[in-house]
Amino acid sequence: MRLELRLATELLRDRPDRYEPLIARRGFDPDLLERAMTARGLSPERRRLVSDRLPR
Repeated sequence: MRLELRLATELLRDRPDRYEPLIARRGFDPDLLERAMTARGLSPERRRLVSDRLPR
């Protein structure tokens, strides 16, 4: 499973023990991550919070 899809799923499930380590990783496709979070129905605020925390 793509990292972006896994992160979006764990965020939706509200499982910080799973999504926190994923956020710290590098190599995300930002466009795919945004599409995955939108498709999963995450709020714009939550999406922005995650995007701001991702390593550049």
